[in-house]
Amino acid sequence: MHSAPLPWHAEWTYNPASTDGSARRPDLRESEHMRLIFVAGMHRSGTSLVTELIHTMGASVGDNLLEPADDNPHGFFERHDVKRVNDILLSRLGGSWDRPPIGLSASWHDSGGLDRLRSSAEATINSLFDDAAGAETCVVKDPRFSLTASFWNSVVVVDATIVPLRDPREVAQSLRHRNGMAPQRAAALWLRYTVDAVLELPCPLIVPLNELVSDPEVIVPRIAQVVGLEDGVENALAMLRQRERNWKPTDGFAAISDDPTVRLASAVFSILTSGQRLDAIAPMLESLATEWR
Repeated sequence: MHSAPLPWHAEWTYNPASTDGSARRPDLRESEHMRLIFVAGMHRSGTSLVTELIHTMGASVGDNLLEPADDNPHGFFERHDVKRVNDILLSRLGGSWDRPPIGLSASWHDSGGLDRLRSSAEATINSLFDDAAGAETCVVKDPRFSLTASFWNSVVVVDATIVPLRDPREVAQSLRHRNGMAPQRAAALWLRYTVDAVLELPCPLIVPLNELVSDPEVIVPRIAQVVGLEDGVENALAMLRQRERNWKPTDGFAAISDDPTVRLASAVFSILTSGQRLDAIAPMLESLATEWR
């Protein structure tokens, strides 16, 4: 059973009023009752599964979704238009999903050069809301939100963010299998995505993937409470019971665990899943983030 609380606390939340440029950040929803949930975090960490879970609870994911693929046969639950905006943004910043930009100014997201892309992002979110007409909750997922959070914070008000967290060694094994990526690089990506998601995205709820699978009766209701869909818990649990786990522990950790970057990522993973409040460990995460800011 799950023995420690998830490392999230309602008193440690993102404060939009403290963010540069937030005064012009619009709320694009026509209904004040509609909640907007982001799902972010490192690739190969269960973001698709968690988004499907929230959708099964009753949230709308809209239309225009990526098609299922061999490495994600149940679907990505990810919108083409959101992915396109994030890919263009990362490219303009000199990076990509697997080579995040570095050395950005603290106010990079307020650049006038991004105004046209910001308008595209607003149109994308409006399209999501149009697709979800009548729904109480919308959920939109893209792991790249972890890297582009400051930009999206200037586009729309997000009620909460769900951040699935998977052991970085498992992520490294998965990326080595799918992309031929070296474990050191995968671990560095894990650190960047995870730290930025937790520090920059609104109201993050960290969901350790192994605990979601091993103790869904505890974890699923917590997710439902945060996204405001408590009535959908049983539907979500039923979906999980029918779904075979397609990520499996491997015996190859010893071969990659000696790498210093992998060890650092594993240490951060242990801290984030230890039950500590996020505001207590935020200074440590901020210190790590100085490596790429």
